Amino acid sequence: MDTEKKLYRDQLYRDIWNGVVPDRVPITFWVDFVYALQYSGMSLLRDQWSMKKMLEATEISAPHVDSDT
Repeated sequence: MDTEKKLYRDQLYRDIWNGVVPDRVPITFWVDFVYALQYSGMSLLRDQWSMKKMLEATEISAPHVDSDT
């Protein structure tokens, strides 16, 4: 991820936390782990019990979610 973009996005959340109105509203999107596993082509029966596989599925699916986090 571009460091400049990450710093900008982090600042949006800091501003809100500190009561400062940001220049735009940050968007947070939650993706269920079951969806991430399915999207990544992994097995729900086997892979949902492995934290390593859950992290791998999240890393595969996260770049395709349009959000600030």
